[in-house]
Amino acid sequence: MRGARRLRARADGYVLVAVAALSAIAVAAIPTRASAAQGDCSQPLSTGTAPTASDCLFILRSAVGAQTCEPVCICDTNGAGGTTATDALLCLKAAVAEPVTLSCPCATIGEASLAIAVNPDPALPGESLDVQVTATNTGVTVLTSVQVDLVVPQNLDDFSVLAPRGAPVSCIGTLTASTCAPGEIVRWSVGSLAPGDFAVLSIPPQVIASPTDGSIITFAASISSAGLELASSQASVTVDSGRTLDLSLDDDRDPVAPGGSIVYRLILGNRGPGASQENVLRMPLPPGTSFVSASDGGALGVGDLVEWQIGDLAAGASRAYELIVTADGFDSAGGEVRAVANLENAAGENVESVVVTEV
Repeated sequence: MRGARRLRARADGYVLVAVAALSAIAVAAIPTRASAAQGDCSQPLSTGTAPTASDCLFILRSAVGAQTCEPVCICDTNGAGGTTATDALLCLKAAVAEPVTLSCPCATIGEASLAIAVNPDPALPGESLDVQVTATNTGVTVLTSVQVDLVVPQNLDDFSVLAPRGAPVSCIGTLTASTCAPGEIVRWSVGSLAPGDFAVLSIPPQVIASPTDGSIITFAASISSAGLELASSQASVTVDSGRTLDLSLDDDRDPVAPGGSIVYRLILGNRGPGASQENVLRMPLPPGTSFVSASDGGALGVGDLVEWQIGDLAAGASRAYELIVTADGFDSAGGEVRAVANLENAAGENVESVVVTEV
């Protein structure tokens, strides 16, 4: 019995030596980078109910900088911050079914989504854009220290740091603190988001006066919580100095309750010097919705496409239409309804508008 107790007292040392030995034998068999599912504490490689020796070896090599664990918390098995040999030891104990508590801080990692809508598309030189970013907590835990970053693309004028809306904002870059310029990052400090909550963030940038026709302006954004990126998204518009058609699309409420109604208002116009002929307005039913009605002769056709035959539009003319749908494809809050409308004429000119409604 005394010998057994001595052996047990030295077990931790033997386990750590075993991990080191495994490292010397199996270096070539382990990838240099792993990305685990959120919440798989001590399992940067495996997906079973418990870690394996390969997971523990990976954690040990991560502790000395030989490998990369993403997110880092997966390898922080004791929750102390960072990755050490102690984390590898705890992993190995769990792998051999010894009583041990794994405390990776990943329990606080949540899930999120980003939706970006940029209007109008195409954009005219010198035209102001409406850029809307909707950040949603799609998980079951509260997101804390939420930040949304958006890279300001080229072909835009500088704008004041006071212009963005939706949350406290700063511009991260090399120029003055009072303006946001292409290449810099607009950062919204959202704070906390409870499950199902969302934040609508926006900027009103202006296209430069003389961009190259056909230039693509891409807005890329990401959302993070407590320093960990959870989701990213992007949306683009094209510059077209010859655009003569205008189109705006707005919803009457945001958010909408599951099963609730959304009234879309579509306003179109002809800014050209002459008549725009044989105009057609089209709007597919947004996924998750059902058709209720459309004003002024709008009809639901094949492929859930609502269509209005506008006919000719005189120079300077404008018209307004409505489409009513129900968001009956959603059983609970936390989703989004993305609606897209398009106006096209006989000459092949077209313009698009997008709006996102949270559920």
